[in-house]
Amino acid sequence: MVIESQITQMFLEKIVLALVIGALLGLEREHAKSQDIVGVRTFSLLSLFGVVTVLLSQSIFQNHYLVVIGFITVCAFSLFLYPSTKDKEFSFGFTTNIALIFSYLLGSMVGYGLLIESVFIAVIVALILYSRRRIHKFVHHLTEKEVSDLLSFAILLGIIYPLLPSDPVTLFNIALPLQTVWFLIVIISLINFGSFLGSRFLKAECGVPLSSFMGGLVSATGTAASLSTQLRENKGLKKTLAAGFLFAISALIIKNLGFASLMVFESSRYLVIPLVLGALPLILLGIYRSRNGENGASLSLESPFNVQKATKFGLAILGLIIFVELVKNISPEAVIVTSFLVGIVSSTSMTLSLVSLSLSGSISLSTFLFSIITATLGSFLGNHIILIMGKAKEIVKATIVPVVISLIILLVSFLSIYFFLI
Repeated sequence: MVIESQITQMFLEKIVLALVIGALLGLEREHAKSQDIVGVRTFSLLSLFGVVTVLLSQSIFQNHYLVVIGFITVCAFSLFLYPSTKDKEFSFGFTTNIALIFSYLLGSMVGYGLLIESVFIAVIVALILYSRRRIHKFVHHLTEKEVSDLLSFAILLGIIYPLLPSDPVTLFNIALPLQTVWFLIVIISLINFGSFLGSRFLKAECGVPLSSFMGGLVSATGTAASLSTQLRENKGLKKTLAAGFLFAISALIIKNLGFASLMVFESSRYLVIPLVLGALPLILLGIYRSRNGENGASLSLESPFNVQKATKFGLAILGLIIFVELVKNISPEAVIVTSFLVGIVSSTSMTLSLVSLSLSGSISLSTFLFSIITATLGSFLGNHIILIMGKAKEIVKATIVPVVISLIILLVSFLSIYFFLI
């Protein structure tokens, strides 16, 4: 009796969950397309159809043929529905037809007992469907050259990564983890590209301050140069551009320390709190100043996906790895000093090199931590040099005090945590 009750409960759970998943997808489609040809009822029935085919296949036929036949039927129905509605007043795109097939597949997953997996995928599908306008808006912000750069980078990725040896290559008695370095380049490039898209979108929606934050994730140096150019063109935008620089510096802290924490996880307990304490005051002050700032500025950044730049970036990281390997023979302190000097030019390259060396065990955790901090400090100095060279002393004067205070907070919090946990 207890077993029968449990079976009945599981059956009802699967039926209800399938109906909810189908209704979720149908609600999104009916609302987004403003049509009632296929909506909550159609998607719910298709999801329920998926559950029923699985249950019948398991209990009666003892095979999966009925599930396959149901899948083929739903695909045929979806393909038939597309041309039949295309010329009508309430037509819909092919994405809806694919969503119909997903509804059946998700119902089948529920029937097989993959309840958590089906809910997770259903939420992802619903979010993708709902984000249609935003995705198109992002894509339309890209130029033809930027799309070409992205495709070239993707092709380069597909060709190079499989060819790289999984074991480190020895050069001058120095082990070079080529596959790890390339993997790190890809990760940071994806972060840069996401931030680049965000800066393009936010440039139109939220102005300079927030787009500067996204730009700082791509390249704080490039953002500082762009802000300098804007100030030369319009001196009346000093407050807005100064707020943008504060956002860019906060993004730099988050990118360097956050990436280091994620890739070298044991460093996270030393770096996360300094990250928050260093970046948060700059973000809050940037928000305050941007509210009182001027309008009319726009931020221009180059695409981070460029084959030539990626190649130079990779060679620079390998060169830094070799250099740091040679320097560490002098003393760990020499690595820390080197990180500061290189960070003035490019803290991202230095961070990737340090992560690669830490993952391979070439440098100790303490050397890694202090080098990441000093590379970030060096980048602060480098970005202020960019502003001064770009004749943007007004931005420097407006931001130097909060930036220095933020640096002191970051450094003191890091040293306090380090010596407390060591």
